[in-house]
Amino acid sequence: MASFLPKVRQYLPVGLTLLTGIGFTILTTTALKQLEQNRMAMEHSRYVEIITASLQAKINQKLAAPVSLATLIASAKTLDAWQFQEFSRELLRRDQGISDLGWIQYVTHDQRATYEATYGPIVEHLPNNRIIPARKQANYFPTTQIESNRQPPGATIGLNWGQATVYRQALANAHGSGLMSTTGMVKHPNRPAEFTAFIPVLKSGHQPDREIRGFVNAVFQFRGFMQEVMTQIDTDGHDLQILRQDAANQDFWLAWTAKNQQLNFQHQETPNLQSVCPQIRFCRSQVRIGTETWQVLIPPSDKSQQLPQTFQQQLWLIRGLGLGITIILATYMAITIRQHRKIQQLVGVKTDQAAQLKQTLNELQATQTQLVQSAKMSSLGQLVAGIAHEINNPVNFIHGNLKYMHQYSQALLELVTAYDRALPQSPDAIQAIKQSVDIDFLRADLPKLLESMQIGTNRIREIVLSLRNFSRLDEADRKSVDLHEGIESTLMILANQLKGTANQPAITVVKQYGELPTVSCYPGLLNQVLINILNNAIDALRATPHNQQPQITIQTNITANQVQIGITDNGIGIREADQASLFNPFFTTKPVGEGTGLGLSIGYKIITEQHQGQIWAESQPGQGTTFWIKIPSGQPLTNPPSERLESLSRKSDRNTTGVNPH
Repeated sequence: MASFLPKVRQYLPVGLTLLTGIGFTILTTTALKQLEQNRMAMEHSRYVEIITASLQAKINQKLAAPVSLATLIASAKTLDAWQFQEFSRELLRRDQGISDLGWIQYVTHDQRATYEATYGPIVEHLPNNRIIPARKQANYFPTTQIESNRQPPGATIGLNWGQATVYRQALANAHGSGLMSTTGMVKHPNRPAEFTAFIPVLKSGHQPDREIRGFVNAVFQFRGFMQEVMTQIDTDGHDLQILRQDAANQDFWLAWTAKNQQLNFQHQETPNLQSVCPQIRFCRSQVRIGTETWQVLIPPSDKSQQLPQTFQQQLWLIRGLGLGITIILATYMAITIRQHRKIQQLVGVKTDQAAQLKQTLNELQATQTQLVQSAKMSSLGQLVAGIAHEINNPVNFIHGNLKYMHQYSQALLELVTAYDRALPQSPDAIQAIKQSVDIDFLRADLPKLLESMQIGTNRIREIVLSLRNFSRLDEADRKSVDLHEGIESTLMILANQLKGTANQPAITVVKQYGELPTVSCYPGLLNQVLINILNNAIDALRATPHNQQPQITIQTNITANQVQIGITDNGIGIREADQASLFNPFFTTKPVGEGTGLGLSIGYKIITEQHQGQIWAESQPGQGTTFWIKIPSGQPLTNPPSERLESLSRKSDRNTTGVNPH
C-alpha cells in the first residue's frame, strides 16, 4: 500500500488533465450557448423597439384628428358653429373609431351667467340619469358643441365634464401642461369600453394656466381603436400583449394574436410577466396615448427561441475537439511523466547549486558595497575633520587678534585727534597727508571695517564647528550629543544643494525644533542617516516638475522617553507599490548610475539595531513624503559600529544602504 500511493500521486496530473479538459469543454460550450442566446435576445429586443415605434406612430396618427380640430379652433378668433360641424363630421366620417367630437368651453364661476345666457344651462348627470343644474364650482367644463357617430351622443350640450373624477383629473392635466391628456378606459352601461382625449386650446401668446379657451374632446371606442391600430402594423409574426389600468384602477390585459389578427380584451389580475417572457427586459417596452403610459410585451416566438441548426452542429464539433485534445494530452503526459520526473530531479539539484552560488555572489556584492560605503563615509569624516582643523587655527589667530587691532586702531585715532586739538594749524605737509587719506572717513569707517571682520571670522568659526560636528562620521564611541547640532551641521554640508539655480528655485528649510535633552547615541552614524534622508528629499524636490515653492520641514519632539525626528518634503511622493520596499537593500527607482539602493537600508539598520529605535515613511503620491526617526532618549545602545561593520561584511541577508526611491 505504501508503494502504491506514490504511483497514484505520480499519475495524478493525468487525471487532473482529463477533468480540466472535460470541464473546460463543458464550460466553453455552455458559454457559447449563453452568448448565442443573448445575441438572440438582443435581436429580439431590436424587433420589440421597431414594433413599438410602429405602434406608437399609428396611435399618434389616430389621435391626429382631434388635434387638427384643436388647431383649427386655435387659429380662429371666434368659434364658428358651422365650421366646427362640417370639420367634425368629415373627421368622424374618415375615422369610425371616434365616437364623439366636441368642444368644451372653459368657464369660471363669474362667467357662468353669461355662458348660460348664450348657450343654455350648465348641467350634470346624477347616477339615476337625472339631469340637474351644475352645482357651484370655481370652474366649469360644459359641452358647447358636439358631433357624434352614435345616437344618442355620449354627451349633451351644457354637460359639465368636471363633475366626474376621471374626467376632472384628465382635464386638470391638460390644463396644467397645455398638452393632450387622456383618461384610462371607462365603462358605461350598455356601451362598449371607451377612453376620452382632451386637447387644450389656448389663447395665442399666453400661458396655459391663465388664458385657456377650452378643450376639444374626442371619445374613442377602445376595442375599435386598438383593433384598427394593430391591423395597420406588421408584428413580424410576434404576438403582442398590453397591460394597463382602467379608470377604476382595475387591470386589463390586451392580447394580440398575430396568426388570426384578433385582439382579445379582458379584465384580470396582473399576469406573471416572467412567465410571458423569461428575459423580460428584452421583451418589454412602452407606448403613450396622450399622458397615459401602457406597457407592451412582445414575447419571442417558439421558432425564434430555438438555437440555429448550424450553431448546434458547431457546438457538437467543439465538444468532440475538446474531448479529443484532452485525451491526447492525457496520453502524452502518461507516457512522458517518468522521464519528466527524472529530469526534474536533475534540474532540482542544479537549481539548488545555482541558487547557492547566486546567494553567495549577492552576499559578496552587498558586503563589498557596504564596506566601500563605510570607507567613503569614514574618509569623508577624516577629510572634513582635517580641513576643519587646518582652517580653525588661522581663523582663531585672526579672530583673537581682531580685539587688539580694534584697541590699537582706537588708540591711534585718539592720538590723531589729540594732535589736531594741540595743533589746529598743522604744517602744510601734514595737511596734505590728511586730505589725501581722508582722515575723517578713516575715523568713521575703520570701526565698521573691524566689526565686519569680526562678523566674518565668527561665521567661519561656525562653519568650522559644523564641519567638526559632521566629522563625527568616523567616531565609533557612544556619546551624549545635541541632535540639533547634528541636523544643523548636515544642513550646512548640503547648503550648496539647497540654493536655487537659473532653472530651479531655492529649497526652503523650515525648522520646527522642540526642547530636546542630550541623547546618548552614535553621532556619526546618525549624521549619516540624516544626510541620506535629506539628500533623497532634495532629489525628490528637484524631480518634481512645476514646483515653485520647494520646501523641507524638519520637526523634533520628545514623547514617552522617545526622541522623534520628522523630515518632510513637498515633492512628488512615493508610489504605494514602492513603499513596502523602501528599506530593502539595492532597491531604488532612480535611473541607472544615480543611486545604489543602499542608503535607506543602512539607515534602517543603524536606527533599529544599533539605536533600538524605529524609522518609517509616510507618503501620498503627488503630496510629498515624511520620514520619521524615533530613538530612545536615554536607553543603552547595542552593537558598536565597528563590530556592526564586521558583521555586515559576513552576512549578506543584512545589507543596508539605499536611496530614496522618489
